[in-house]
Amino acid sequence: MEFLEMSLSELEEWSERRLQESRIYRQEAEREAEEARIYRQEAERRADQAEREADQAERKLEAYILKVLRESNNEESLKIAQELEQSRIYRDQAEREA
Repeated sequence: MEFLEMSLSELEEWSERRLQESRIYRQEAEREAEEARIYRQEAERRADQAEREADQAERKLEAYILKVLRESNNEESLKIAQELEQSRIYRDQAEREA
């Protein structure tokens, strides 16, 4: 309907409907934005948890490798174990400083 053909009351009703629609769309957008924020936070939490678990697994593997190297009781293996321990110490220090 053309605006020029509308009465004042029709224009007011049309304007009010559009305003209501606009409010509904805004509310939906805000709700969707909140849901997205919640999903992002959950994804970040899960990623952090996965990273911690991977770090723990890596440390366990390193500990096992060190144990095997030490138990082999040969000079080359003990040297490698010592280098691995030193590398681990440097990494731990760097992580604490970061």
